[in-house]
Order: sequence, then C-alpha cells, then structure tokens
Amino acid sequence: MAMGKPVVAYASGAIPEIVRHRATDLLAPTGNLPVLTTHLEEPVLDEQLAIQLGNMGRRVAENGFSLERVGATHMKLIEQVADRSVEIC
Repeated sequence: MAMGKPVVAYASGAIPEIVRHRATDLLAPTGNLPVLTTHLEEPVLDEQLAIQLGNMGRRVAENGFSLERVGATHMKLIEQVADRSVEIC
C-alpha cells in the first residue's frame, strides 16, 4: 500500500481492518482461489483501477501508519504499561 500499488489479498486475519475492498485494494474471501485470481487480473487489465487503488492505498498507509504515528502509539502504550507497573508495586 505504501508503495502506491494495489494490494490483492485474502480477507483473513486483520487484513480487512486495513484493506477496504474496492476502496483501497481488492479482497477475496479466504480460500476462494477463483475470486483471488480474478482480483489479481483486474488491476493488470484496468490501468485506471490500478492507479486509483494504488493512490488510495498509499493515502491510507501514509495517514494511518506513518513512522511518526506508529511510534507515538507505541510510546503511549509503553507509558501506560509502565504506569501500571508503578501502581501495582
């Protein structure tokens, strides 16, 4: 996503929380190889779709998962854990 390329994946695990079907990327039901294959072909055959999905995916990656944002989230979590350790002792 961060590279501005469309992502095609199975909708499993936490992937659907980040990847939004047809908004940022293409998702296939887990284990459904025919749908996954179709989704893999779509951006190859439709350059505008590939550009649109790539651009939207990049925006999501930059806005939601920048190094600064992820670092700040982790620091907040570390501080919360550290505060609880002090209170418990």
